[in-house]
Amino acid sequence: MLVFVCNHGVCIRPVAYIRLKFVVDELRQLSDSGVYESLALARINQADVQVRAVVDVSWKRFDLLSPCSFSLQEGAFHENFHIDLELSSEFLASGDATSRHKVVVMRDLEDDVLSFAIDEFPVMDEAAIEEHWVRKVQAKRAVREDAFDRMEAQWEAEHPTAAAGMEAARQAKLEKSMKSRLAYIARSLSSDHEEL
Repeated sequence: MLVFVCNHGVCIRPVAYIRLKFVVDELRQLSDSGVYESLALARINQADVQVRAVVDVSWKRFDLLSPCSFSLQEGAFHENFHIDLELSSEFLASGDATSRHKVVVMRDLEDDVLSFAIDEFPVMDEAAIEEHWVRKVQAKRAVREDAFDRMEAQWEAEHPTAAAGMEAARQAKLEKSMKSRLAYIARSLSSDHEEL
């Protein structure tokens, strides 16, 4: 059974949908800060396919049933899928709602691995990049702290006697530190009082 996905009134063949989804999913993972996670496919302006001369029967079936226009040409090592698309994000540096890009999705003819090339990566707002970076660092810190808390709780459960001894030592050290601070403050106050 063939399924066609419609985007803005244009039907997309399943093979095209897979390529488009691949590009957007890969782009969303590319930024260190995570700001590219806000990217979404806004519009497809044009999509053409370049494949080797020997075409799979399912491709012929797709070509006959799909209302989209796809050109078939011979390729030596890859099946090339050319896409002119628009990506949307609220964090685009231009302030526009979308950013237009030309992309080539390549499927290796030997192992079916997908890769892509893009004319220019979407340029994002610097403040948004910084904000996403801070959120990412805070999230990683929270995960790390949670992991340490779980390891500590597990160790305490496995070594209750040692844990109790360590807690008693920690409390004694804390009390000693507090006494030392109080003594320092008392000395400072008394020397200030004597100077007056």
